[in-house]
Amino acid sequence: MEGQGTTVTAAAVIAGTLLALLVMVDIVLTVLHPGARGPLSHRVDSAAWSGVRTLARLSDRPRLLAHAGPAAVLATVLTWIFGLLVAFALIYVPYIDGFARDEGIDFEGPAFVRSLYVSSVALTTVGFGDVVATTNPLRLATTAEAGAGLAAITAAITYVLSLYPLVAAHRSTALRVNDLRLHHRDGAAAAAVAGDHSEIEALEADLTELHQDLRRFPVLYYFDAHDDAENPLRLLHGALVLLLTLRWGLETETTSPRRLQGLALTTTLVRLMDDFEEEYLGEAGDPDEAADAGRRALVAVRAAVAGLCPSSARAEHEDPPAELVELAARAHTFMAQFADAHLRDRPAFP
Repeated sequence: MEGQGTTVTAAAVIAGTLLALLVMVDIVLTVLHPGARGPLSHRVDSAAWSGVRTLARLSDRPRLLAHAGPAAVLATVLTWIFGLLVAFALIYVPYIDGFARDEGIDFEGPAFVRSLYVSSVALTTVGFGDVVATTNPLRLATTAEAGAGLAAITAAITYVLSLYPLVAAHRSTALRVNDLRLHHRDGAAAAAVAGDHSEIEALEADLTELHQDLRRFPVLYYFDAHDDAENPLRLLHGALVLLLTLRWGLETETTSPRRLQGLALTTTLVRLMDDFEEEYLGEAGDPDEAADAGRRALVAVRAAVAGLCPSSARAEHEDPPAELVELAARAHTFMAQFADAHLRDRPAFP
């Protein structure tokens, strides 16, 4: 029996220690590492998104998805707090009778429940003083938990304060794209023909920042907006239509700034589509249908430029290169996948 008790004690302490380390590693990777994903937060974020998305689909209320991002952040923070709480409770369980208590304090009941109480007092650093450790190892454990709790709460605050300015910045960019009507081929044609160079360069810079922000905080993908004009779908839609307009709608010289801007947008948007397709979106649709849609998109952007400024448009008899048809087809498929994932109507492209 004594050997069995020793085994249980060791198992509880080892399990608690490993869980505490797992939570702390997750906090460090999620909050501090610029490109890694936490082993817990990544799964918690995905589960929160799936749960809210299922509820939105079953209730036919797609706007509920706007709550998925906040729900994922809250779930992650609670995972950190309760993970540490349970981890140290497991460490205390075999030694719970080694804690001294004030005379007259009722400290009876299941060992794990009492351990949870001690763990919560240590984690939150409230320091009631009614139950205290009586051995040096237990004193060190409670002190370590207090430090871990302080670190977790600080990390949670830092996490929230880091996320929400980025959400606001991305929505502002989407709103600017919406106001310029870049998601309509006529608006994209106007921007390509007569727009300010700096506006297109600013959009490319914002898309690059979006890529970096998603690498640092993948949970940003789950922040859906109520308003279509502020949704990431509008931002990506407008950028892709503008890209095709710059690459095929306009007749440009090799050294033209518009051509260089089109190539830069291509690199940035392909990188973003790679990220989204690899991490979040499902399988692509029918490639033949996508190719046909891509060709129609290229014809449409050329016609939009010709209607606005015939002298700037590509010749109607020219055929687009295969690489550009493939890019347009991929953009069409990507927009459909993104819209389906976010329970929105597929936008006309372009």
